[in-house]
Amino acid sequence: MDILDTCDVVIGIFWTRAGTPTRNAASGSIEEILRESPKRRITMLYFSNKPIPPSRVDTDQTLELIKFKNKVKKLSYYDVFEDEKDLESKLYRHIQVKVNEGKFRPMWDSDIIAASENDEELANQINNHFPLVAENVLKKIIYQEHSDAVWNAITKKLIKSPSHMCDALIFLAQIGACNNLVFRNGCVELAQKSQPDFCTFLDDLKSINRYEFEKLYNSELLQDDEFKKYLKRIIKRDQKVEQADD
Repeated sequence: MDILDTCDVVIGIFWTRAGTPTRNAASGSIEEILRESPKRRITMLYFSNKPIPPSRVDTDQTLELIKFKNKVKKLSYYDVFEDEKDLESKLYRHIQVKVNEGKFRPMWDSDIIAASENDEELANQINNHFPLVAENVLKKIIYQEHSDAVWNAITKKLIKSPSHMCDALIFLAQIGACNNLVFRNGCVELAQKSQPDFCTFLDDLKSINRYEFEKLYNSELLQDDEFKKYLKRIIKRDQKVEQADD
């Protein structure tokens, strides 16, 4: 029930059986599909037309399934398919349509900020959403005053996806927000989580903020010896160029 009450979408696939009856519905699957949830955005149901030997047909189950199909036609997205390939094609196409309609748009950006009355609530909202949401919220509130709880929640969520963390750190460096808690703690978290991603971040950082780059380069966070040698060669090359210009 916890999953059903918090999911964004339910996709139901039926062939010839409705399922095992429960106290409240013709089957457990039907009960789950008909269960009301304020967070669920859409229910998508698919019914197979694939042939079945007559000896395997359960008349009672077929009748229950027909009743269910008639009941849900107007309550949800409904379609039939001929085989697995047809289902795959239709499901992919229908999800793309619903995405374009905004049916799957998560609660993010200004929505999540406007719905939060204080920093504690905002931190909780960030903790309950995906890394991309944390990245977008960061970009929305970066110039605002917030508690460490909010910045820590963003860092904690972003580090689950090192690539998103890299993007966020580069964004902070580009706008000169390297003193923000997300940048300071994010560099440490990224170095510990993924040295390859940390190296990629440093490689990009050197052309954005030389001071922060050299500070991180000289710190103990960079553990990749080969990459450190590569950066050292670049630093020496740049120093020669600067001396020649002088």
